[in-house]
Amino acid sequence: MKKSNINNYFKKTILTMLFFLLFPSFLSFSKNGQIGEIKIRGLLVAEACTVRPGDENIIVEFGNIVDKYIYINQKTPLEQFNIHLDDCDNSIFNTVTVKFEGTENPNLPGLLALDNASMASGIGIELFENSGKNIPINSLTSTYRLENGTNILSFNANVQGEPNAIKNKSIGLGYFTATAVFNLIYD
Repeated sequence: MKKSNINNYFKKTILTMLFFLLFPSFLSFSKNGQIGEIKIRGLLVAEACTVRPGDENIIVEFGNIVDKYIYINQKTPLEQFNIHLDDCDNSIFNTVTVKFEGTENPNLPGLLALDNASMASGIGIELFENSGKNIPINSLTSTYRLENGTNILSFNANVQGEPNAIKNKSIGLGYFTATAVFNLIYD
């Protein structure tokens, strides 16, 4: 490139930059003349494992539950579900604790409430560690040691009748869902 072309290039670049510096409103006008600001924040972290694709949305299927079974037994048998952690590197973190977060059933403290769209009523969902230890909703599980590679965290859930609904034989029938979010806390 010739010296005169380089000088012209720099002059045009400097003039363009000065224009945008002197007239910044040229870049940021909107239809109604208002200007806003967006702040973007985040935190980059290293996680010891990745949740296996598909396990970020786990469905625990209870199938058809006969109300008489709950009236007699107060709760259903356990249904197991797993969270698969892949590509674990225990040099980053070597333990994990899980927190299941959701709406607590006001009539069954510690149990997960049904979603508002549920037709059924008078029941709650109880969560357990694989050892049988109860996990109250919005509480931490025991700490699990991570091995390099794949780790499987096994849990169980059951449907439990509310005491008054059992006593009055007033469990509402119909489809139900309950939603909890699990958070993995590495240490």
